[in-house]
Amino acid sequence: MGLGRRADLSSMAGLTRLMAVQAVTVIWNLGLGGERKGPGRGGQDDATDKGTTGQQPQAVPAKGPVGRSQPGRGASSAGTSKPGYTRDQQDDAAADRATIGQQVSRPAKGPVGPLQPGRGASSGGSTSQPKTYQQAKQGTLSPADLTKTITGCGDLDSLDQVIMVHGKRFQHMHDLSGLALHELDRMEPRHLSSVLWALAKVGGPVNSALVEGILHHTKDYLATFNAHDISNLLYAMAKLGLSSKDNLIHEIMDSATRELPEFGPQALANTLWALATMGAPLDGRFLEVWIKHAVEKLHDFDAQHLSNILWAAAKLGIEETAFTTACLGMAELKLHDFNAQGMSNTLWAAAKLDIANEAFIATWLSEATPKLSVYNAQELSTTLLAAAKLDIVNEAFIATWLSVATRKLHDFNPQNLSNTLWAAAKLGIIKEKAFTTACLGMAELKLRDFNSHDLSETLWAAAKLGIANKAFIGTWLSEATPKLHVFNYIGLSETLWAAGMLGIVDEAFIAAWLGVAMLKLHDFNAQGLSNTLWAAAKLDIEDEAFIAAWLSVAKPMLHDFNQLDLQQISAAMASRGSWNIDTGFKNMIAARLG
Repeated sequence: MGLGRRADLSSMAGLTRLMAVQAVTVIWNLGLGGERKGPGRGGQDDATDKGTTGQQPQAVPAKGPVGRSQPGRGASSAGTSKPGYTRDQQDDAAADRATIGQQVSRPAKGPVGPLQPGRGASSGGSTSQPKTYQQAKQGTLSPADLTKTITGCGDLDSLDQVIMVHGKRFQHMHDLSGLALHELDRMEPRHLSSVLWALAKVGGPVNSALVEGILHHTKDYLATFNAHDISNLLYAMAKLGLSSKDNLIHEIMDSATRELPEFGPQALANTLWALATMGAPLDGRFLEVWIKHAVEKLHDFDAQHLSNILWAAAKLGIEETAFTTACLGMAELKLHDFNAQGMSNTLWAAAKLDIANEAFIATWLSEATPKLSVYNAQELSTTLLAAAKLDIVNEAFIATWLSVATRKLHDFNPQNLSNTLWAAAKLGIIKEKAFTTACLGMAELKLRDFNSHDLSETLWAAAKLGIANKAFIGTWLSEATPKLHVFNYIGLSETLWAAGMLGIVDEAFIAAWLGVAMLKLHDFNAQGLSNTLWAAAKLDIEDEAFIAAWLSVAKPMLHDFNQLDLQQISAAMASRGSWNIDTGFKNMIAARLG
């Protein structure tokens, strides 16, 4: 049945086909929030629909561009002379956890959707309509009558008129999903990705049976999907938070590889964003073909496409330096068209990909600095975090950033505060005591909502900034001590190092820390072991079992320690003569130091 033609109601088959198309049409308009625009021309999502961190385009870059992508690390810059340094290269999986809950950020622009069902004129016959239809046009129907009217429309023109009047009410009509589920077996394959995309755009609770049914049918019809269908399908799966572990994702990538020559710029961008959001392991052949066609269309990518691609490339750890550098170069030419989320996510991606391109950074600073006043808390924290990782020290940028961030500090969530304090410490913004003290004070009010990573990063930053605020430390101890068992080795080593720097001698905390660390010492790397022994000496920790366990782990790793590690270990042993450390180990440390 043509989409713009009157249904043939002379047979049950004609009626069921009409119901299937009606279900698709209504859910499509539902997905578009009742706006009078066709799928595929969907405008910007709400600015709060992000990621991230980078925000996930959470697309930030990006929850990107939305679980969250925690870009922050508790690390100081290389070569610091202070004991307790940590490296940016530490365990990426432990420090850069998904979140983006934040995912990291969702794309601000929806994927290209199927063509809007036609609104051709009806064929001959009476133009009079039932009373319920007239009421529907006037917006006076009850929800029950409106549902009856939708399912009873004789043609798509009538349905379209109802949609125009009541589009914004459809989000409450859950029976539409039931109607789509009922007609699932009769739907054409092209409808499957369209309905799933619409459900993703609606947001909120979804009919899980309908989603499972669509995915089940997708497996059967995947070979018939075109580029448009595949792009919408992946986008919808990502927005709905579906798992990438199912074999279906591999089958979709196989089909996508076949259809990639037909993908337009938006489909290419959305596909990579979706795979990154789901954390899907990329097939080598798919990535090779995707990059080939993305390079061919590089000039056609707009600001949103480039932002989402760079966020996704960073999230997926794509090491195709030539491509990511070219993509960043194209972004540089179009930065004036980027919105705040795109700007913050793109700088985050550059930092994550370790591309410190001077020309790009200079252009970024000139475009971003005058516009920082419109950045929200997530975008501000992501931007400073990326600046810290790229060692961007620009006085005008930092001064403007501090002015804006100070006004918006109440909007910062725990991750924003943690990342901001880490970045402030990394950039050495120590002279701005008013801001860092205010930031730490805001963190104190929200510490109950901090996770283990944010707790360790925040204490590390306080130590690095030299802010020994008693009220903050007291609150931190009460919140962190009961949660130490979920800290990873980086968090544990950072925490004890910070405690040593700040002179935190709290028996309950140290006892709890020792109990957890003893169980996790085998996970510590050389730097973590060095920092831990230095802090133990600084805090006068006398625990023979811990020192023995530390030695059993450290001895086999002796050749992994660098000079700063060795100096810290040597200084710690010299200051704690009471520790039972065998002479052989001391001699090996001395020999390594030369």
